[in-house]
Amino acid sequence: MLKIKVAKFFLFHIVTIASGLFPSLSHAWSYADFISCDSLNPTPIISLKVSYGKLAHDFATSYKQIQSLIPKDQEKCPLTSGLATAPIKFEINLKKEKTVEKTPNVICVFAQDIEILLYYEDPAIYISNEYNYKSCHFSQILRHFQTHQQINKVSFELALPFIYKAIRESFGNLKAYKAHNSKEVGQASKKLLEYYTAQVATIINKFEKIRQEENKKFDELAKKDFLENVCKEYHQYHKDVPIFKDAVKTPIPF
Repeated sequence: MLKIKVAKFFLFHIVTIASGLFPSLSHAWSYADFISCDSLNPTPIISLKVSYGKLAHDFATSYKQIQSLIPKDQEKCPLTSGLATAPIKFEINLKKEKTVEKTPNVICVFAQDIEILLYYEDPAIYISNEYNYKSCHFSQILRHFQTHQQINKVSFELALPFIYKAIRESFGNLKAYKAHNSKEVGQASKKLLEYYTAQVATIINKFEKIRQEENKKFDELAKKDFLENVCKEYHQYHKDVPIFKDAVKTPIPF
């Protein structure tokens, strides 16, 4: 009796698995569906070109305008009168592709040479234009956000070997795009690019979380209260140096 139950159990699961893997008997089988393109594709040449960009300093933007520039997903900095921006971007160029026809209904398309551009787009430091550039506050804010940009640069440099390794591994998972006709061959580049773009975006998003965490650690070390105390002591001995410009009637937060 036990043997019969076990046999029925395995028979049930074999039928279930088969129904999930194969089309119904009423659906005609296609030989092309069983032909793989995987064996044709050697590891593509992947070149990664990186750039930190040219850092710009903006001292002409108002406090209110700076607040509107802060990305919603960015960690709040204790110094609200300045901002460091360095959005990371990437581009993928399929420099060389190859097409191999295995059968009239199976055409394999794959990339042989891929170029990836990875860069910070227009990195910049903003300091509220309400501050007198000779004041302690201006100097402290500038130094604080210069350090943030240094963290962005160093974390980028340290992560590059791991980013490149992750890209190579993820790109290796897609051996080729299998097309069944000339129309699909024409769409192959788009399909390949969509896959590669999704993979790189996932990797960059992981790096972005690490980068934000490192900047957060720095903010925890450089507490706002400490910076306020430093400047308060400085201006006690330099009363001739105003914190704000003459035109500023309402002082802004540090």
